[in-house]
Amino acid sequence: MHRPVQIGILVLAMCGSATASGFECAEPVRSGELLVGLDEAETAYAEIDDDGFRDAVNELAGVLLPCMGEPLSSVDSARYHRVIGIHLYTVGDEAGAELAMKAARELDPDAPLSEELVPEGHQLRTWYDGEALVASATRRAPEPRSGSLVFDGDNSRLRPVQRPTIAQVLDGAGFAVHTSYVSPREPLPEYIAIPRKRNTLLVCAGVGGSLGLATLTSSWMQRASLTADAEDGVGTEKEFDSRRAQLNAFALTGGTLLSAGTACGAGALWVGQR
Repeated sequence: MHRPVQIGILVLAMCGSATASGFECAEPVRSGELLVGLDEAETAYAEIDDDGFRDAVNELAGVLLPCMGEPLSSVDSARYHRVIGIHLYTVGDEAGAELAMKAARELDPDAPLSEELVPEGHQLRTWYDGEALVASATRRAPEPRSGSLVFDGDNSRLRPVQRPTIAQVLDGAGFAVHTSYVSPREPLPEYIAIPRKRNTLLVCAGVGGSLGLATLTSSWMQRASLTADAEDGVGTEKEFDSRRAQLNAFALTGGTLLSAGTACGAGALWVGQR
């Protein structure tokens, strides 16, 4: 049985988004370097080398992953999830460990879990072999203004919402510019998205405001005409009542459209670049 590795908050924070902490990458990391780091972590854990495992996970989460220069494959992503699942278990985060192990199994269901690494009967193996998460549970992320998104090797905007994921932002040439291991409740790496929500609200504000002003203007013109006709005694009382009802309907419609346009404009300011 492995002893708990007490490594404090450092790696837990880096497992989220090391790039956000201001860490500067000397050069892009290749997939082969990440695999070497995974090998070292797994070997250290199997040999009950707590210090070696701690150092290997520190390097994986704090240097290698955030500095990735290329998209990861789903198989490599699964292996990373397995190592992080083991790490989270050693520091007492069983909920996070379970999700990580299930993520690994979902991404590479045929990959065996070495008994040398995790023996039979171990809780990690129970989670790994247990009931899978709902693979279709995803949420569409905002579309980047340029480049694309990759989640666990899948070039797609569909982010898993029930489990952690390795989120990558690629530039137009396909190179990774941001890579983070994010839990279901954590934000994605920062990137400039196409502001579709804002644009939709701006259209709503323009259309609502224009129609509202036009309708109110028409109602004021009708009011002036009605007042003039009433003063001149042109028309019957029934005609005046009908015109007043029409005038009130125009005024109410114009006010509603103008209010909707104003609300959409305020919403566009609130959502910003989303």
